[in-house]
Amino acid sequence: MANANNFPVIDATDIKSSYKLVDLADLEYKTPGDTDILQSREYYGSEEEIASMKQSISAKGVLESPIVMENDEGNGYRVLEGNRRCYVLNLLVSEGVTATDTGKALTKVRVEVKPSVMNVVESTFQDWLSLNADADTDLQEECREYIRSQVMLELGQDALIRNTQRLNWSPIEMARQIKAQMEGGQDIEVLAKNFGLAVQTVRTRLALLDKEAEMPEVIEAVDNNEVSFSVGKLLANVSDEQARNEILEVAKGDEESKPSTNEVKELIDAKHKEAVESGGEGIKAQDRKKRAQKAPKTPVRSGEELLKCVQELATLRASLQQVEDDPQSENAALDLGVAIQVLQWVMDPSDDSSLEAVILGASDDSE
Repeated sequence: MANANNFPVIDATDIKSSYKLVDLADLEYKTPGDTDILQSREYYGSEEEIASMKQSISAKGVLESPIVMENDEGNGYRVLEGNRRCYVLNLLVSEGVTATDTGKALTKVRVEVKPSVMNVVESTFQDWLSLNADADTDLQEECREYIRSQVMLELGQDALIRNTQRLNWSPIEMARQIKAQMEGGQDIEVLAKNFGLAVQTVRTRLALLDKEAEMPEVIEAVDNNEVSFSVGKLLANVSDEQARNEILEVAKGDEESKPSTNEVKELIDAKHKEAVESGGEGIKAQDRKKRAQKAPKTPVRSGEELLKCVQELATLRASLQQVEDDPQSENAALDLGVAIQVLQWVMDPSDDSSLEAVILGASDDSE
């Protein structure tokens, strides 16, 4: 599949790899919370989980090779997958643990190495140029930039797909990376399929992430697994900041007193009802929106429009009455007489006649 400019399509699985034993100091890795398009994990686990991983690595070493990419400068490697392993390795080394229980060095790491972005871009670009020798300088530069962006997207997506089945995935972590992929041009349907999610689930997670600037404390709580994603969605609909923060603290609770999603919903509903009954607008944004979207009043013509209509009907009635010996014209003039009487009654609130009397009495004045 090619794009409109016939630029090459990148597939991360086609980027050749090799295996090397490298110095731990030469690996550039991300720490918890420090993410980009190539590193999707923000949460590396609880203190207990990190401690358990340290114990495992100090006993047996790293059993699964991290996947890395050569730096464009050629002086090290950027970790694509295995940032947590490298992070824990460095924790051990900083604590003076430089070898496993069996004497295997922890300062040397066997890694799967992919070529640098620059090398992949240049190799792919040269293949394209050989088929498009007449491309001008601007088009060549555009192609290079396109290839570079697609390489980064593919490597990021490949790492994200590899991590989808791992433990401790936060919905916010995934939403951030899916958003980055979409901003790079990836289709939401493709992403949803790759990560085993329904499209609506992806949209829901992205919608909550979009609230981060407005309510960062809620996003942080979901991201840190302090509250569930479902509770996060409920809190995202609370527009009153003070009430939202109060409910958030209750929702966090502790393991013994943490309320269920339904209990959080009931608390929100109760606070909302209390606010409305005290004369306020309530605390729920969605409820305010619904009230603002009440069905508009049925349009009513103005008095001026009705008067103009009476005048036009009267003129038409007069013209029909001038037609002699025509029963149809006579009946039409009679009907218009009734219509005029009704319209005049509508425009005159002081007329206390019943509508029935107006209609039945109109025939007496329909000559």
